[in-house]
Formats: sequence, structure tokens, C-alpha cells
Amino acid sequence: MRNAVVTTGGDRIRWAELPGQEPPRVYVHGLGATSPAYFADYLLPEADGPLPGADALTAAGVAVVAIPDCGHNIMLDNPEAFAQATAAACADREARPDRHAE
Repeated sequence: MRNAVVTTGGDRIRWAELPGQEPPRVYVHGLGATSPAYFADYLLPEADGPLPGADALTAAGVAVVAIPDCGHNIMLDNPEAFAQATAAACADREARPDRHAE
């Protein structure tokens, strides 16, 4: 996990760099994606279809999870599925802390 200060108030942006041979990709996500749990799972609306580069994320140990019945505001559109996916990501983080080194 890397980070950089982006405001005079000390606010930081954090990101993970994953190794691979494909062209670099940047996945920009909403506020919920700032949680460390998202480095276990990458959540996206099921209606968006397959995520380009999902194979590279999966190969790097990041599960790609399609959430049904929601738009881009997953946590408000389908709070139950969001909570279940987040709980599963947190449980995975506890079970495999080596996947989420900071």
C-alpha cells in the first residue's frame, strides 16, 4: 500500500500497485473504495458486465465481485449485498493478512 499527502491539512490518497505484464490500469472508485477491505475484493455493479482487466486483478489476489440490483452507488442501492460482500472481504483479510500488507 502506498500513500501521498494531497492537501495542506494532511489528507492522503492511498493506492495499491499490482505487478503484471499487461498495460497499466487505474481503477478509480468512490468513497467506499478507500477502505482497506476493498483490497481483498473489488466490488462493481453486476449490470456493468465483466470488468476489463479482471483476470489481472484475480491473478494478483484481488477478488472481483459483481453486486446485483444496484447502480454505481452500491452501498445505497443494495445495502444488504454491499454489507455481505464487505463482511466477506474483511473475513478474508483476517484469514489471509499476507494478501493485504500495508
